[in-house]
Amino acid sequence: MADITQRRSIGLKEEAHPLICRILHWSWVVLMVIMIFTGFYLHGWMNVTLNLDSTRMWDIHLICAMLLLVIVGGRLFYSIISGDWKELMMMPRHVKDLWPVVAYYTFLTRREPQQGKYNVGQRLMYSLIWLTLLGAQTLTGIFLYFLPGAVWFRIFHFVIAWLFIVTIALHVYLGASYGWRCVSSMITGKEWK
Repeated sequence: MADITQRRSIGLKEEAHPLICRILHWSWVVLMVIMIFTGFYLHGWMNVTLNLDSTRMWDIHLICAMLLLVIVGGRLFYSIISGDWKELMMMPRHVKDLWPVVAYYTFLTRREPQQGKYNVGQRLMYSLIWLTLLGAQTLTGIFLYFLPGAVWFRIFHFVIAWLFIVTIALHVYLGASYGWRCVSSMITGKEWK
């Protein structure tokens, strides 16, 4: 309790995450949940009875995919005009900082590496892994739209969806393990100093 009171007396750090970034983040979350749900439904993994035929479910899935691309494009555009891309992008010079972050989050060390707004793991996840997965998912989705019977594209699309699910679960775990201050900063936009 004293720790919280002490942090409050120090004050808040304004704009840990600007409003536009939070809107784009939570829009991404909603769309990903809908796309995972509709994808599982279309794949036959959902034992849910809905009054929607598979054509409507495809439409929902496709609309959410297009909106997701708009959101990612918006976030990339914002990163460029605000200069935030320097904090988000994984650069070769960051590779040397990967082990201390992995050691910290796997509880091999208690010393948290100081790396700026985003650590090297976040940079790796956001700029390399998720953008690569999104590109592959988009391409396989386009192929499936025009060639719905292409089994290999369907399998690849499904595997990529699971990679998204696993990395999103990792993202949530790491954010929660950092503490409420990290999670609340994506809601309020402010972080304790």
